[in-house]
Amino acid sequence: MKKIKIIVLLLLSASIAGAQNYISGTLYSTDGSINTFDSAVTFTSAAAVNFNKGTVYFRRNIIKQAGAAVNTDSAAVVLNGTATQQITGSFSAKTFTLDNSNGLSLTGTADTLFVNANAVFTAGKVITGSNVLKFRPGVTSTGLGSTNYVIGNLQKNVATGSNVSRLYEVGTANGYSPLSLTFPTVTTTGNILVSAIQGSHPNIATSNIDDTKKVNRYWTITNSGSDPLSYNVTANFLNSDHDGAANPANYAAQFYSGSAWQTPEFSPAGTPDFSSATFNGVNRAGDLVIGESKSILINTKLFIEGYYTGGGLMTPALYNNGLSQNATDVDNVTIELHASTGGLATVASATGVLQTNGSLSNIKITSGNGIAAGQSYYIVVKGTNTIPVWSASPVTLTGGMTYDFSNALSKAYGDNMKADGSVFMIYSGDVNGDGYIDAQDVGETDNDNANFASGVIRTDVNGDGFVDAQDVGITDNNNANFIAVVYPSGYAGTGRVQHRPPVKVPAKAVQKAGVKVKIK
Repeated sequence: MKKIKIIVLLLLSASIAGAQNYISGTLYSTDGSINTFDSAVTFTSAAAVNFNKGTVYFRRNIIKQAGAAVNTDSAAVVLNGTATQQITGSFSAKTFTLDNSNGLSLTGTADTLFVNANAVFTAGKVITGSNVLKFRPGVTSTGLGSTNYVIGNLQKNVATGSNVSRLYEVGTANGYSPLSLTFPTVTTTGNILVSAIQGSHPNIATSNIDDTKKVNRYWTITNSGSDPLSYNVTANFLNSDHDGAANPANYAAQFYSGSAWQTPEFSPAGTPDFSSATFNGVNRAGDLVIGESKSILINTKLFIEGYYTGGGLMTPALYNNGLSQNATDVDNVTIELHASTGGLATVASATGVLQTNGSLSNIKITSGNGIAAGQSYYIVVKGTNTIPVWSASPVTLTGGMTYDFSNALSKAYGDNMKADGSVFMIYSGDVNGDGYIDAQDVGETDNDNANFASGVIRTDVNGDGFVDAQDVGITDNNNANFIAVVYPSGYAGTGRVQHRPPVKVPAKAVQKAGVKVKIK
């Protein structure tokens, strides 16, 4: 054992060896390299060590006791031992190099290894335990990948800007499973910490992920200050991570945070496979769990005639009238699944919020009652005052599927939509929800017009917050044009009117409060 207790030791280039080195005085390197600490070194609480230049080589363990003043912020630190090396206590380096195929273990409690400028992973993995490997802003790294990666906690800074990407080279003892995050916009810089954990999430049983059809690993994402927290994530996993019955094409993602599972789940972008899955528009942190959902997530795209303003956009009626804080919320729309045979009975339904761009995303249909991915159902959609519209034919359900009503007239059963150029819209004006537009709808709308009604009410057909001649006009024109629900043969449900003759509405019924509407 070698004890070094010095008032001031100036080192230009030196090699310090011994079974164990204790440094408890002042050690100051002015230039060159200390080559090398061949044995374990302990910086005691009385140490005042400053390596302001050059390269410091450590071939064994490093212990930094509480109170030790060790400044390696401006030095290059190389760990190049032959046995697994350990660092106990927080430590930092301008350039950090790991060149040890047996790796490095951070063995303290809540300690941190800081890298200030460059991280070079020539050989070996970093096992952090409960500690953290932190890359400060602007750090560049080389050598991290499928052989050299972090088992535990890796933190990186997320800078302001557009399309900011960070790859987290993390994994577990049985393999590499990195996580890639891309932030469309970052206005406030912060730090994101990621770790990968092998096995099932301890609370998987209470999630909406099927415990028998999942990825047997999960990732923890922790945000410290980055804003807004909105990103696209690609999770990479091993072929052996999947349960035998799992089908990646049906995968969804759910987050566990604050001692609870967060909803909704996220649908994948594209089709996941046995090596990776991507989820866009993620707006939360926590434990990321991937597997087949106990629910089926359905995405649709549709435009509503009355709300449509052109250019693929609609009026955000819910937001404009104070019923939502999201500036793109249009209407509460119900999705129903109907059996494809027999009486075409409704087997499930759910409600979601339609967006100004026509998207109705991540609508969760709970599995059960025979509903399962891979089976086919008619999809029926209906807004606050729209005619119900059926899909042209039964649709096979897959996780994260999308059915777009808006891009072809033939997407609706019986071509029952209205065209606006290349955009197709669901008819508005069925204010009483009986499946067809007639004098009752016109009369109710016109009465509200005469009474200066306002707000989010079913007779505000165009969603501008007021019931006026425009609403009456849309409703009456659709009445005159025979607009009604069109459903497949054999449907035994309610609202079964396919075509109903238009009802002539007396002019006096729609000419109130100085409003004149053309009666057809």
